[in-house]
Amino acid sequence: MRTTLARIGGAIAVLLGFLVPTLTAATASAAPAVESTCVGVVVDPGHGKPSTDCIPYTAGLTGAKVLEKAGHKLAFASSGLLCQIDGYPAACKSDAKHYWSYYLRKPNAAASAWGYATQGPATQKVASRETDAFVYVNGADRRPTAVTYDSIAAAAAPSSAPSSAAPSNSAAPSSAAPSSTHAKTLSTSEAPDKGSSHTGLIIAIVVVVVLVVAAGLQLMLRRRRAS
Repeated sequence: MRTTLARIGGAIAVLLGFLVPTLTAATASAAPAVESTCVGVVVDPGHGKPSTDCIPYTAGLTGAKVLEKAGHKLAFASSGLLCQIDGYPAACKSDAKHYWSYYLRKPNAAASAWGYATQGPATQKVASRETDAFVYVNGADRRPTAVTYDSIAAAAAPSSAPSSAAPSNSAAPSSAAPSSTHAKTLSTSEAPDKGSSHTGLIIAIVVVVVLVVAAGLQLMLRRRRAS
């Protein structure tokens, strides 16, 4: 009897040896895609529609680098202060009522939850999924528009359908609209869930096989005891 039980146990082990790797592979394929993260950026010179963009995050990225990667041209005064974005204003100088203000918004914060940056854009390190805003103050202080990170990221993601129209977020104070290349941001809700049904089927098969083998083993033991 022990020999028979050993053979049955070996058969179960072999069967599971084939099914477990398949189950593992199916589970891995069913996992949601890893979300690509970016840093939102808003540039509002005070005339026309503010431009938005979302730049793929990398460690050590600064506010100034985010602007440059979005295609904006920057100019700094001798003091190190950012004085022009895309050639605006015409003169690279600032005073108490005419300057580029720099705001930050933390990841997952409300659309209107802007706060002043504690450093200039040349040294301010940014975080993944945060939003930076540059607003030109022309006599009166202004806060950035309440545009959400998700809408900025969605607008920056390349469309699957070709379009001949210019992007709506390309308004810039310079003569040429800035351009940049973006990594598509894939939200968890959009992530494909392929393979989940296959995973459930394989789990069901494994459970059924184990139950059948266990039932057969129990029946065999009863018959041997009866004999």
